[in-house]
Amino acid sequence: MDVAEVHLPGELLGLIIGSLDKGDIKQCTLLSHHWRASSRPVLFRAIVLRPQILPASHGQECTSGCDTDNAAHNRLKAFHQFLQYEDYGDVAALIKDITVGDRDGPLWLDLFVSDIDPVLARLPSLESVCFTSIILHPCLPGFSLTGWRNPRPLTRLSLDFMALYPPSWATTYTSALVVDVPDASDLSVDCCFIDLLNMFSAVKQLHLMDVQFNWPGLDSPYSIDLVGRYWHNPPLARAAGRTLMPTFSIMDIVSDIDAVYTHADLFSLLECAHFPDLRSLAIKDWECVQRAFLGRAGHTLTYLHITVDVRISASFHELLPDEYNLGCCRSLKSLRITIPMYLDPWIDDRVDSNEFEEEYGRLLNVVKSSPTNLKDLLIDFEYSNPVAYDGPGPAYLEALDWATLDKTLVSRAGLKRVTVQFRYSCTLSQQQKDWWSAFREEMEVARHGLPQVNANNRLRLRTEPASTR
Repeated sequence: MDVAEVHLPGELLGLIIGSLDKGDIKQCTLLSHHWRASSRPVLFRAIVLRPQILPASHGQECTSGCDTDNAAHNRLKAFHQFLQYEDYGDVAALIKDITVGDRDGPLWLDLFVSDIDPVLARLPSLESVCFTSIILHPCLPGFSLTGWRNPRPLTRLSLDFMALYPPSWATTYTSALVVDVPDASDLSVDCCFIDLLNMFSAVKQLHLMDVQFNWPGLDSPYSIDLVGRYWHNPPLARAAGRTLMPTFSIMDIVSDIDAVYTHADLFSLLECAHFPDLRSLAIKDWECVQRAFLGRAGHTLTYLHITVDVRISASFHELLPDEYNLGCCRSLKSLRITIPMYLDPWIDDRVDSNEFEEEYGRLLNVVKSSPTNLKDLLIDFEYSNPVAYDGPGPAYLEALDWATLDKTLVSRAGLKRVTVQFRYSCTLSQQQKDWWSAFREEMEVARHGLPQVNANNRLRLRTEPASTR
């Protein structure tokens, strides 16, 4: 019997194809019509458009003569032309995930929102879009985008390591405070972030990682006073935010930054919109940014993941009674607090007990301010570096007021589970994974520090890496 005539059950065939790499899946499409029909949806499900940087003329080395300005645009244009070919018309319906750009590439590439629209308009089954290492410009004047006329829902929109081109008024008003403009309506509202969001009717998850406007006059080191042009000028943020489609909705926002970035401007724009469906927020940013957004949008959240990182705090100051506006999160059921533990792997394995007083003070502040109807709490000690072979020892945990923490947690009658977690944020070798045994001392400190929580059988201790949320 011809092997090509054997039809495996669809479930088994899906498992086989799902375990193969792209090259092998391509070969599967050549076996038979049956294998082709099962392989093509997997082969074309996720597309990555990595810009191909070519020399300015044939045979030259790619140095200063590289055609970098049009590299991303040309790749999008070529892909758009491919989708128009009659022989490949069915491919567009198979694509569910598209990535434009290359995080590991050497260059930032320029794109206009109007460059993106023709490609997305050709992908009827699209669920996820990711842009990375892109300088994004507002839509060119005079364009009417298909995405604006017929916005579609997305499961995930990811903006990763992006620079957003500022609106045209920024070249005239270059100071942080635009104080000499009497009415924000006098300025053009050409905001590329809003232009992009208006292409979608809803985004289930908006993922932001190191996204920032390229305001003129930025100097190093970065400061929120320099980067927060929308942040410092609420009328300008409101004028731009009001152009967001009123029916646009977001259910989940994940926002992460390195120490030199802030999403202050993006949250200022988002604050101007009304998101009744927002249920989940994971945010790492300046404390003032966290506080402002939670005060505006926290009332609908059921899940919150907040990172307490003093390295990116705007200033060391006396904490407010509710530093992060947790009191506004009245519907919150699940709370995760991440405390980055920056331990030097080359120092002595005993760390000063006062090393993390700022972090511990903020941890207690968050717990005390959290709503009384909270059901699930995760306290997440995140270690950025594999520590010394014998572990750092538990001395650095002594500055945490465990008695107050224990008393506060026990007072929450609705709290069903308290998890204290010790983990590394980086990928570890097998030898480094063995060092997790050092966290047994830390877990014992937590167990003895929270006796009442432990007695109520609500305490969980673990060292396994959690999800990336």
